[in-house]
Formats: sequence, structure tokens, C-alpha cells
Amino acid sequence: ITISKEMLDGALPYKDLFDHKGVYLYFINIFGLITNLCFVEFLFFILSIWGLYKTFLLILSPRLSLIAVFAFPFLLFPFIAGGNRPEVYILPAIVYTLYYLINMVLSKKLPQKKHTILLGSFAAYVFLLKFNYCSCFVAAAISLIYVAIVKKNFISLMKHIFCGILGLVIGL
Repeated sequence: ITISKEMLDGALPYKDLFDHKGVYLYFINIFGLITNLCFVEFLFFILSIWGLYKTFLLILSPRLSLIAVFAFPFLLFPFIAGGNRPEVYILPAIVYTLYYLINMVLSKKLPQKKHTILLGSFAAYVFLLKFNYCSCFVAAAISLIYVAIVKKNFISLMKHIFCGILGLVIGL
């Protein structure tokens, strides 16, 4: 938050100020300082819960999905206690990636290209927030490549690679 406060006063990150965190965290914190940081965290958390519910619905009944979603905050609390953790802001992107992977495996087909663009954008977002959480996006890319090769759909693979790169550029 200190870096974000200084940015509001005109300082430039990585020139006038330095921290090891990604630049998107500063922008999220600035938005939180202008509005309410707890509310911003709450919105990201609600997005994560909604995404998890949709993901659980792919593999569980609606009742079990609801139970799993209600258990989730209690399991996550020790990792986000104290507030303003980058993990809270990263979680919706990782949940979407999980949904993307499970849906691709269960349907046994390549996803729509708009989802690959979104996945690429989320990968760039997570990289510029806290880069060590990017491994799930590498797993998603490898899975997509594997499914395309098994289906011998090389033209679609090239289109998905282009869409993923386009998403990365959009996210940067």
C-alpha cells in the first residue's frame, strides 16, 4: 500500500520506488485506496467463489458443489489472513484456468478461441501481479497442445497459439 500511496502522489514505480511485487498489485491497491480496499478484496473473493462453484458443477452435483464452495473460505483463510495478499487477486484467474482445464478434459475437445484469449490475458495479469503463480498457465498450455495433437487438429492448434499470444499482449 505504501508504494500505491506514493504513486498517487506522483512517484513512478521501479524508478522512484522499488518493491519486488508486480505492478498490477500497485494499481489494484490504488483502486482500493480510492474506493475501499476491503471491498475490492471482497469482490475478488466473490469472483473466486463463483468460479469455484461453476468448476465444481463440472464434476459434482449442485448440492455437493454448494457444500464445497461454503467450505472453501475456511480452508483458504490461513493463507489470506491479514489482508491485501496478492493471492486474493490472483485466485479468480487460477480458478478460471482450473475451470478451463477440467472442461477441456471432460468435453474432450478444444475450447473456444475466446477462452484461450482470456486465458492468455489472465496469464499476463498473474505474471505482472506475482510471477511465481504462472505455472498453472503453463499446465493449461501444455494440456491444450496435447489435446490438439491427439486430435490431429494442427490448424486449430496454431489458431489457439495465436489467440494465447494475443491474450498475453492484451494482458500486458
